[in-house]
Amino acid sequence: MSNSQKVLTRPFAQLLSAMFVLHLGTAITTVALPVFIVQRYGFSGDLAFSLALRLLPMVFAGGVAAWVLGRVDARWLAALSATATGIATALIPLTSNLVELNVLSVISGFAGVLGSPAMMMLRSGVLQQDNVMKGNGLIVVAERAPLVIGPAIAAPVLLISDVSTLLIAEALATLLSGLLIVGLPAVPREDKPAEPKSLISRVRESALDYRTQGYAVTGIFYTIAVSAGRIVMIALATFVFGDNPAALAWLLSAMALGAVAGGMIGGQFPKRWIGPIYLIGNLVEGGLWIGIGVSDWLPATIGLLVLAGLFESVATTAFFADLQLRLSPAGVGRFFAFFLPIVNAAAVLGTLVGSWLVPDGNVLFGCVAVAILIIVPFVPYLKVYTVRKGDVSDETAKSSSENVKPARVE
Repeated sequence: MSNSQKVLTRPFAQLLSAMFVLHLGTAITTVALPVFIVQRYGFSGDLAFSLALRLLPMVFAGGVAAWVLGRVDARWLAALSATATGIATALIPLTSNLVELNVLSVISGFAGVLGSPAMMMLRSGVLQQDNVMKGNGLIVVAERAPLVIGPAIAAPVLLISDVSTLLIAEALATLLSGLLIVGLPAVPREDKPAEPKSLISRVRESALDYRTQGYAVTGIFYTIAVSAGRIVMIALATFVFGDNPAALAWLLSAMALGAVAGGMIGGQFPKRWIGPIYLIGNLVEGGLWIGIGVSDWLPATIGLLVLAGLFESVATTAFFADLQLRLSPAGVGRFFAFFLPIVNAAAVLGTLVGSWLVPDGNVLFGCVAVAILIIVPFVPYLKVYTVRKGDVSDETAKSSSENVKPARVE
């Protein structure tokens, strides 16, 4: 039996299907929600504020998520979270003002508090460590392919129908995803769930390992960068390619197309190259963002976004593979529950400052700022990520496994 056949066990294939359907609904909403807000209220700080509100509940509920994950089946948590988020999104077309829309954004955020750590616990539970790179490569494909298909669906729908049609689609997708998730095998939990430690304690533990500290710092700054980059991309579609009503859909799908290829490529690298892959992927992606800001020709911009998505996805594959190698399935779920408040706070910050990075439609300034946020935090950690995984001593690896590490969240 080939290695690829060993990776695609029935539970893992079912999880991939659930993730694909779930992310397809989210990808459609990623296009539909900013279009809905811009059409009704214009491009302003209100856009960034409304998008950021969906993340705020997750900033404050990490400890609760960790406590619940230690006691409740992760399958039901993930399924109920996805379904509730979809229903809240489907109600957005019924709103008549920004206050109502923002209330639904907060509700959607609360519904999603448990979803991400529960899904991470599930994926770690069904994927064997022997196939960690290939498996995470397939997961990246399952997450990124919908980002190609979703905007490709959204573009023609926006030309012939109302944006509300797109928002309703997420509820249908999340319902199907939830049915697939509850059919997965249960993930073993620890007999005695650990009591949540304070966030400060977790950060202090992580800081003891320099490689883990590198993940923390670069992960936080990358989250700020990519969140601001989404607003910059909306500005790019509005100010540079405003004559094309489907520009935002094409730009988003271009980066996602590259990410699909990156997931396939990233999964082929051996585990010992995890560090260099993570480093190179991020540095190249940052450089490509500068090119995106310079380009004013849509085909060239699309090509650069395809490459940016490819290198981002390769780095993401390495990141999650390293995380799974160092933590147990229960530890992965607990880690995400504790670290998500920091990551989501960074996402809120990036989303809020995103509109400030394009003063008077100056997209180049915003793209350079995104590149700086991605590249500069790696400077103190260049050496630690040029050490191959196989060169790390057993003692270091053991020490690393006792520490939590941050997540790279898209």
